[in-house]
Amino acid sequence: MPGLPAQPASAGTVRWRRWRWLLALVVPPLAWQLALWSGDYPLAQLDPNVGGPLVLTDRHGTVLRALAGAGRPGRDAWVPLADMAPAAIHAVLASEDGGFFDHHGVDWRAVGRALWLDVRAGRAAFGASTITMQVVRLVDGQGRRRSWGAKLREAVLAGRLERQLDKRAILEQY
Repeated sequence: MPGLPAQPASAGTVRWRRWRWLLALVVPPLAWQLALWSGDYPLAQLDPNVGGPLVLTDRHGTVLRALAGAGRPGRDAWVPLADMAPAAIHAVLASEDGGFFDHHGVDWRAVGRALWLDVRAGRAAFGASTITMQVVRLVDGQGRRRSWGAKLREAVLAGRLERQLDKRAILEQY
């Protein structure tokens, strides 16, 4: 009712507010660490001779082109990182993931920036995939699904992959 003074918060309510903030700060990082360490990335999927053809689709799922077909399993050509031109490697890093050597599979600043831009745009318009996340998506075959659940799964698998392989091996996979 207008004109009546608000009742003061009870001690239990104030205490719960403090715990709620503490839980909000502690639980997500603990859940993240649990997800990373509760399993391993299936490294056998990274074998260049395993896997199906690369299929290029448009945003509606229509197949535009399929590569590495005609009875040839796996990828078209495997080039070791040592055989690649350093300028090409630097160009890929600059265009795809400038902080590749500074994060552990997920660039949290890029995730925050993408979320902010998505909220401002009113739709999922911006991504925050790192090179490691792109490797996971390409190898896993989940590249056609664009949902928050798929992105979270991709992030966890990227963290697991970073835990098991060094950066050079991941870059070579890319």
